[in-house]
Amino acid sequence: MKITKNTDYGLIFLRELALNFPDQKPLATSEVAENYHIPEAYLRKIAYQLKNKKIIKAKEGRKGGYVLTRSPEKITLDQIIEILGDWTNFVPCASCAQLNQGCDFSNFWQEIGSDFKSYFKSIKLSDLI
Repeated sequence: MKITKNTDYGLIFLRELALNFPDQKPLATSEVAENYHIPEAYLRKIAYQLKNKKIIKAKEGRKGGYVLTRSPEKITLDQIIEILGDWTNFVPCASCAQLNQGCDFSNFWQEIGSDFKSYFKSIKLSDLI
C-alpha cells in the first residue's frame, strides 16, 4: 500500500480544517503550507480538487481561506482518497501489464482493495483529530 503525496498533503490540510471546524475559522493554504513545509502551489491544487467536490468552500477577503462544508464526522477517508484520485495505488492490478491476460493474483488484489475501501469508509475525518 502506498499513500501518495497528494493524499498525504490533502489529509494534513483537511485535518487542519477539521480542527477549525467548530469556529468556522477560514484557513489559508499559505498558512498550512508554511507550517508543514508543503509547496503552496501543490496545496492550492489539492484545495481546488476538494472545492470542486464540495468538501471545502472558499471564504473570500483579507481574512479568507477555506472551511469544511460539513462536519468532519460526515467525511470519510474513502471519500477523500476517491477525490484525490489515489485508489488505483492501493491495488497493484490497476497498473499491471498482465491485467488483460489474466493473472493468478488479480482476484486476491481486488479483494484486498475492496477490504481497504470498506475499512476506509469506516474512518471519519474526525477520527484524525
